[in-house]
Amino acid sequence: SFTVMCLPLACGAMTSIALGGPGSLNPAGEIAGLLYGGNPTTALLNIALSRTIAGLGHGDVVIIGDAGLPVPAGVELIDLALTPGIPDLASVLRAVLSQMQVGRHVLAEELFQVSPPALAEIQQLHAQGVLGGRERLHHSQFKDLSRQAKAIVRTGECQPYSNIALIA
Repeated sequence: SFTVMCLPLACGAMTSIALGGPGSLNPAGEIAGLLYGGNPTTALLNIALSRTIAGLGHGDVVIIGDAGLPVPAGVELIDLALTPGIPDLASVLRAVLSQMQVGRHVLAEELFQVSPPALAEIQQLHAQGVLGGRERLHHSQFKDLSRQAKAIVRTGECQPYSNIALIA
């Protein structure tokens, strides 16, 4: 059975949503996800990351970084790293893309020299047009760009230069 719930929108209007349909194991979790910034129709469960993406404006930068990428003072850190390799960059990138529209992305030149496993996924997503345009910078310039980020998402990725800047 479905549960229909009316929710207020930011503009003052109301909307109705149906929860708990066939296959739903946790209607309460669906409600909590909606109320706290999550979206039950995407792969992204992390509330802080979902909220950050929802608040992005045109040109805002989110960086998905490896475990060693420095986080500049004043930039929000969303730390997803659990153990070396978990989660990996490609998995986090796919989850972020389930909610974020990307206009372009930035990679360090060095990524192409070391060719870590995440590069194949990035190349595939770029070929599909999901990542928009591409810019390549020297790693030191990439770190300079990180000062402008709304957030840096730290993964458990331990392959060198496995970082991508997503620009809304």
